[in-house]
Amino acid sequence: MAGHIYVGIIDVVPAKRVDTILDATFGASLLADGFAQIRHRVWARARVPDITDVFNIQALKGASLSATWGFSIAFVPHVSAGKVKWHRTLKSARLDVRYDPRNFPTRKESPDLQLDTLYGESELRDQGSALAALAIPQALRFWGGVNRVVDLRDVLEGLRQKDKDAVAFGFYNYIQHPLALAFTHARLGDRVAAFDELSRSAWFQNDPADLKAALIQALEAELAERGA
Repeated sequence: MAGHIYVGIIDVVPAKRVDTILDATFGASLLADGFAQIRHRVWARARVPDITDVFNIQALKGASLSATWGFSIAFVPHVSAGKVKWHRTLKSARLDVRYDPRNFPTRKESPDLQLDTLYGESELRDQGSALAALAIPQALRFWGGVNRVVDLRDVLEGLRQKDKDAVAFGFYNYIQHPLALAFTHARLGDRVAAFDELSRSAWFQNDPADLKAALIQALEAELAERGA
């Protein structure tokens, strides 16, 4: 039941049926808004140059799922196997900027922000319909606030300032956030802010010297393109 913890007879929904229900509740609405499904439970839309809107249904502990959304940024790298990598296509989109509504709860009467796959298809479908009706309009407003790189910087700074309101994870708990903000500052030509934020990245603080050098090189290349 929406907005409440549901307790009932265990009836685990098979993964393929979960996907079918998610496609009907979330996917259909997202496709109507111009998204493409790029991976298992991940939808993306190329709307602004170099900035891709992403919606993701993520797995949680206890056979639960939740919705999260944000942006994939072509000029922001990620680290994989100790190497600097890039995700510059729609198919490779991943969340560099992540908004998790569970971290910023609103009204008590809102639908439950998690989906249960333990209590049968009917219950999952009801939960999915309720959550999609809440989450997708919120996500559309979030994406709609970014039409330029400077808007992206403002969203990232806003998320950092909301740390005091977060009930679970702060800005720096999301490993891509400092990289996203550093390279966004670099794209805007702000050298001091870019390197200050890079220094806060866990990749920069804790990993080998060659990875640090590669991150610096990538940031310098972005700054050089801006003449900064």
